[in-house]
Amino acid sequence: MKKAIVTTLFLAVAISMSACNKAEVEKKPVIIEDTAQLQLEDPSALTESEDKTVTAGKNNEKADEDTAAEETRGEPSEADVENNKAAEAKAATEAEEERINPVEEGPEESAEAVRMDGVLEAKSAAREISETDETMTVRIEGTEERVQGKRYKSKQGYEIVYDSERFKRESQENTDSFLAENPDPTIYPYIYVNISRLEDTTVEEYSKELYKRLSNENNGSVSISKLTEKGQDSSKDVQVTVQTGHNWDSVIRKYRVIGEADKVFLIETQYYLEAEEGYGARIQAMVDTFYIP
Repeated sequence: MKKAIVTTLFLAVAISMSACNKAEVEKKPVIIEDTAQLQLEDPSALTESEDKTVTAGKNNEKADEDTAAEETRGEPSEADVENNKAAEAKAATEAEEERINPVEEGPEESAEAVRMDGVLEAKSAAREISETDETMTVRIEGTEERVQGKRYKSKQGYEIVYDSERFKRESQENTDSFLAENPDPTIYPYIYVNISRLEDTTVEEYSKELYKRLSNENNGSVSISKLTEKGQDSSKDVQVTVQTGHNWDSVIRKYRVIGEADKVFLIETQYYLEAEEGYGARIQAMVDTFYIP
């Protein structure tokens, strides 16, 4: 009996000591090495870490590429230069083709363009001074000569027939000029007819002021005379004549003031002494056709 009790107590003590050792082990867990820890970690966590590492590497590579591109951006490559030249040439070619072969307009746009062109042409025609062919008679040294001329209807309000074979007409805002060709201006004085419309004056008033001014300039002999325009007996016509000398190239200039009421014109003519029987007669024939409608 005693032996059985001793045995029981021994077993109880052994069991108690085993429990204590187990508890001590749980209080101080064993530290596992890193390699073991990696094997025990979550596989998804490892994958996410690897993805972050790869992404960071790609970002670094892209940053390096952007840096290199920024460094070389200031100087375009030969390929870029060639591409730019090709693009500019293509644009210029397309613009030239569009200019030569414009895009066809629609019916409405085309009709509007035609209408506008017609209006512009009508306005232009209204502004355009009319000229019609007309012959004129010139008396040179007692002989009559038929000359092909043009009747010119000026916007200033007069008409005249001029020798279109020997005179070229030029019109400015307030003056019409008929100029003969001069082979050498250093030798020959100009031969011309200038016609201007005078405003806010009369024939008598302007002719007196003109005679006084020309006399004071001492350009030669100055004379004044009253004339009656051919075919218009009611008009008052005054002419002031200036002759600079008696040499072959001495200038003869005549100022004819003609008109009535609010239509007063100045006809200035010039030729030289040797040309008096030629161009002088032709100019006189032109002035004789001067007409105020």
